[in-house]
Amino acid sequence: MNCNDTQNKLIFYIDGELSKSESSEIENHLDRCNNCNILYQKLKIDLSILSSERIMEIDVNFTESVMQNIRNIESFKISNRQKTLNFLMPFAVAASIILIISVGILFGNMGTNKTSTQISGSESEVFYINDLEQESLEFNLINE
Repeated sequence: MNCNDTQNKLIFYIDGELSKSESSEIENHLDRCNNCNILYQKLKIDLSILSSERIMEIDVNFTESVMQNIRNIESFKISNRQKTLNFLMPFAVAASIILIISVGILFGNMGTNKTSTQISGSESEVFYINDLEQESLEFNLINE
């Protein structure tokens, strides 16, 4: 038997699945061939390690318990997010009110015009009744 045939049948030889004649041929080849004997020893060690490994049993409810844990984590995240929103809501409302008031004051000041005129060397402000600045407040008071 050559090395290639022996190496192909080593697993079956270790498992004891070969006939007596094939097993004796492989034994004779292993006695003569050092490379095949080394491979045989390595395979024997590897198979003994694999057979000694414990097969892990999976719990019947494994999938359900994992899914329940995922749902618990998601609900925990949602409840934390809700707590954060409840905490920040008053600050957001206050900031919105301050912003609205500031914008109102800004636009409110843009519409008022104050003009100054010189009367006998001193400055005085003239206030107008309407936005078109056609009639001053003093004009209306004098004409009444």
